[in-house]
Amino acid sequence: MAMAKNLGTDAVAWAKEGLVDWVVSGAFFNTNDSGLECEEFRTALSAANPKVKFIVSFDRSGIMLDPYDFHLRGASRAQCAGFFERMYAEGVRDFYGFNFFRYNPGDPSMRFVQKDGIPGEAAVRAEARSYPFTYSDSVPAGMTSPNKLPVKLDKGAVFDLKIGKVGEPSEVWLQMAFDGKVDPSLQETVRLNGMKAAKSVPADIKGWLRPRHAHIAPTFACRLYFPVCALKDKVNKISVGPAEGVRVRALELFLGPKAAKGAAGKAAKRTLTVSPEGMTPRAAIETIRAAKAKGDASQWTVHVKKGRYVLDGTLVFTPEDSGTPEAPVRWIGEK
Repeated sequence: MAMAKNLGTDAVAWAKEGLVDWVVSGAFFNTNDSGLECEEFRTALSAANPKVKFIVSFDRSGIMLDPYDFHLRGASRAQCAGFFERMYAEGVRDFYGFNFFRYNPGDPSMRFVQKDGIPGEAAVRAEARSYPFTYSDSVPAGMTSPNKLPVKLDKGAVFDLKIGKVGEPSEVWLQMAFDGKVDPSLQETVRLNGMKAAKSVPADIKGWLRPRHAHIAPTFACRLYFPVCALKDKVNKISVGPAEGVRVRALELFLGPKAAKGAAGKAAKRTLTVSPEGMTPRAAIETIRAAKAKGDASQWTVHVKKGRYVLDGTLVFTPEDSGTPEAPVRWIGEK
């Protein structure tokens, strides 16, 4: 809102003077929709002129990083769900699709709104949701952005990351990427609303951030799992550091889909069976990874039948393949 005013587009003043009938708030200057100050904007407009309609623009960008160094892609379904969930919680009910027909119709964010229209508040909160911290650049001289990455950690850093309402997610994790010479113990300093992570695993930098060149890729990335009780409605404080010569490059908070009814917050259970004649071990690994990438938060059990298996290469398990404390992945061999 401050940026718009500094650019001479003072929508609140225009509303007060009766010069506009509706205002569309949108992301600009290489920032993403998750950084929009919608609650503040809507409240200010309503106080200035209750007749003015407030509309929020949804751009499919989802920018977390410098677009010159990283391959940008449309917001994932979880990022879309996180965006609309926060907007609903802030009282927004009208949306404008910005730049939608400039991009590939197969883009995830396009599919999200085109299949059945924008889901309602309860439905979107039941989905897996993601809340990326805004990357902001190219800001006009004399102006600052409250959400700008990268951030130096020489004195540590605190981030205020907005969500809507916590709801009943099946799991909560925070993914972070860093620059510089990173001591792995740095992840031990990360707190979500003052609470330490229950578990941390390495994160896939390439799959998550897609750097254009190896020399500009973050040097370290981790995924930190927190108990659901660590989350708060609206603003969540994330603190990290200090670490001299290290910067935070990217930060994203993920909430798993709503826990199954009657499960008392426990993850649903799913099974796979591997056998010499049926599903291969590699297929089982890829099935679980694909489900997790789409927000699945189930407990998985893979039963391995007796027999001789001919592999097409070495099977490599990463720490993430073990799941989480709430939703572990277990492989059990037949005796």
